[in-house]
Amino acid sequence: MDKEKASPIFTKSMSDIHHEIKSPLTAILMSADYLEKTDTIEPEKKKMLLQMIKNDVKRVELLLNELKNLPYSEVNDEGLSPSKISSERP
Repeated sequence: MDKEKASPIFTKSMSDIHHEIKSPLTAILMSADYLEKTDTIEPEKKKMLLQMIKNDVKRVELLLNELKNLPYSEVNDEGLSPSKISSERP
């Protein structure tokens, strides 16, 4: 399977994957902390923060599903290698 035809996750290093999962988790935690510590918050700001949390959760979910749905893969220093993966995906 060519890298061009591979899932985009193959072109990412493990560091990139870590960053793509860690960033939305950090944003979720910061938003939740803000909501927890703020006694009076404008309804529109609260709605915006809750929507940001939902969006970040969806983003992490998509990344994890992409990783989960990969058939057999090999991890090395360059990232995920499609070398042993069938060209057919479920």
